[in-house]
This record gives sequence, structure tokens and C-alpha cells, in this order.
Amino acid sequence: MKNQNLFENIIVDEKLTDNDHLRWLINLRRIDSLTGIESICLSKEELFIEYSPLFHTSVSVLDELRKLGFPSKQLEIAPVHT
Repeated sequence: MKNQNLFENIIVDEKLTDNDHLRWLINLRRIDSLTGIESICLSKEELFIEYSPLFHTSVSVLDELRKLGFPSKQLEIAPVHT
């Protein structure tokens, strides 16, 4: 039985300029080369990532984007108060 890939749709904070769009296309190659990442599509307003659940979870994909500093409020970590 074939496993279905999962998708993440991340909304960019602000519409990317042409220069920022090109810069992020280059920066995202690092994630695109990871095992289990099937495809990445970046528009100036959204990022779509298709990945295999055998290798990644939603949390691990978002963590990789967070490490790169991808501009999205969705990637901010909520503060934990104890």
C-alpha cells in the first residue's frame, strides 16, 4: 500500500518582493534536498511543501523553515509560561 504525501501551506507575512522571492527560492534548496521532501513551490504570498510522512512531520517541516528564518507568523513559537 502506498503512503500518501502530506502538504503544508504557509502564508508569507508580507508579499515578497522580486529580490526576496529569488533569495528564498535559493535558501529553500536546503530543505528541498532533504530526504522525504517531495516538492516545494513558492509564490510571492504562499509556500507549499509536499513531504512524505515516513520521513517528516508537520512539526519537523515547520522547524526547518523556522531555522532558515522564513517570514511567516505561522512559524513563531508560542511562549510557554510555567
